[in-house]
Amino acid sequence: RGGDFEGYERNQVLTSVFHLENATRCVFDVSDNGTLVYVPGNPGNRSLVWVEQDGTVEDVMGTNSQTGFRLGGNISISPDGTQALVGGGGDIAVIDLERGVPRRLTFDEGNNLNPIWSEDASRVVFNSNRQDNWAVWSVPPDGLSPPELIYKDDTGVFATSTGPNGLIAFELTTIDAGEDLWIVDADGNARPLVSTRYDESDGAISTDGQWVAFTSNISGRDEVYVTPISGTGQPVQISVGGGDNPKWGPMGSSLYYRVGRSIMRIEMDQGRSVGERSRVFEGPVLMDRATYALSPDETRLLAIEVADDAIPDEIRIITNFFDTLRDIAGPGSRQEPSR
Repeated sequence: RGGDFEGYERNQVLTSVFHLENATRCVFDVSDNGTLVYVPGNPGNRSLVWVEQDGTVEDVMGTNSQTGFRLGGNISISPDGTQALVGGGGDIAVIDLERGVPRRLTFDEGNNLNPIWSEDASRVVFNSNRQDNWAVWSVPPDGLSPPELIYKDDTGVFATSTGPNGLIAFELTTIDAGEDLWIVDADGNARPLVSTRYDESDGAISTDGQWVAFTSNISGRDEVYVTPISGTGQPVQISVGGGDNPKWGPMGSSLYYRVGRSIMRIEMDQGRSVGERSRVFEGPVLMDRATYALSPDETRLLAIEVADDAIPDEIRIITNFFDTLRDIAGPGSRQEPSR
């Protein structure tokens, strides 16, 4: 099953996103002459794993990964290192990292994405479209009280990081400016931090709350930059030769970011790099975006491993798709419009 075809005619181009194992991605397209092209695979075949610096991989959940929770979106480890948050659509789950047992945290309608621990672990911040546009919500980790709305905008916003004193970094997307990076404080007051005609995303607040790392394509490709959270001064480029999805190490002195399958590390001081970049984690095929987190001592990586059968390796084409669809639908299906 894929997509909702109702309302589409043979002479219209159909581009649709459908959900496989709670993974939202565009996996098929239909031309106006009825040729269907699609990518087979099982994007939901994933595992939550610890990755050691030598490449050793340890499955966290084992058989518990088949309890109905889908792995995706942001990963966030609690400050004490005992619990992790996952959520790539549908609901948010809290996972006991010692026992590998998941616990559902959200139960409302709509999609809930990208959970993040607050600095003191008293709240879980996440994105949800339960009220039309995407907005930023929070809920206590015990789930005993309902989620509370933190911030919303007419265009939709996506939280990417939390910081000291209730600070939250989020992305705001507009037609004119694309993705921009904003900051909202504990009182709900929001201000733009980096706003250009290019895309700024993946905002990550440093542990001391003074700096924000982010991804920008201002150079023509994704690179990692750091800028003062005050909004003064110019962003400084950190990555060289590409990079995205930065995350500050819990110990406060290192910045991590992705380059392909690798996780890079660089020592930071006052928003500036002070050491050589080093590749510290490179093991299985890991999901893209922010689907990784550092253990409190920064010796291990918690990430989502993608199985071999989840990686597309071919493209398939079906001709005369609308004729096939009409044959399947049978009598009473939508007819080709008169011309």
